[in-house]
Amino acid sequence: MLGKLIKHEFKDTYKLICVYYAVLGLLTILGIITVKGTYSMQSASVLLRILMVISVAAYSVMMGILGIVTIMVLCSQFEKTMYGDRGYLTHTLPVKKGEILASKYIVSVVWCIASLFVMFLSLMIYGSFLSGDNLFHMLFAEITDLQWQSIDRFAQENFGCGLIPFLLLAIVTLIVAVMHLFSFLWAAISIGQLANERRKPLAIFTGIILWFAEFLIKRAIQDILHLSYYGGIMEMMVETAIPGPRADQAILLYLIMTLAFLSIETFITWFISSKKLNLA
Repeated sequence: MLGKLIKHEFKDTYKLICVYYAVLGLLTILGIITVKGTYSMQSASVLLRILMVISVAAYSVMMGILGIVTIMVLCSQFEKTMYGDRGYLTHTLPVKKGEILASKYIVSVVWCIASLFVMFLSLMIYGSFLSGDNLFHMLFAEITDLQWQSIDRFAQENFGCGLIPFLLLAIVTLIVAVMHLFSFLWAAISIGQLANERRKPLAIFTGIILWFAEFLIKRAIQDILHLSYYGGIMEMMVETAIPGPRADQAILLYLIMTLAFLSIETFITWFISSKKLNLA
């Protein structure tokens, strides 16, 4: 049944997300044409220069918001299918709430990684045409020229594991971070739907409170264990001047804390959707 739920989640979300991918693709092509056309002509027309500026600006904006748009589409899908008009159908399905949430987690992670890949692919194509160099070939050459033994040694010294476990750790950390992002947003949306009116303001207020609480807990643990805060996925790094855990222990602690927050927020969503359902 999980497979069918995942299939329906993809079916409900792929059209809108793929439209944004298509827009980014068109802006990539338009940007390449206008920029190369402007600089290949000795005296480009004013109209062509204006088109170039507009296309480059639009491309930059689209690159900047694609990840945000992907998250917004997935959150909107969650709200509609869990607490909106389509919630009646969702909650009458002969499946467990855990399976429904699992399918949404899987689809959300896949779409976020897909968006990152599409952005990277677009940037490589854009850069290849404008620079005249094959950036894909250059990237492949850089990868093949890497001193893998040095990277393996770095992983051994700083993370206590070999190259392959280090790469797997990075992938797991990315997936956990994405799942935590959605568990945080979904918990806020779930608490917001408890209100009969003004659900969105309550969800936003709840999100701020949850973020602030997580921030205080993380900082307290970081201060106790002498960890530095840098933000981002790898947000706990060891201060070399202060005795404390090694980098691998810091990352492990980050994963444990993030998984703890993820579990609590997922439980909140599960409990509200199971016991305190208040459909619009």
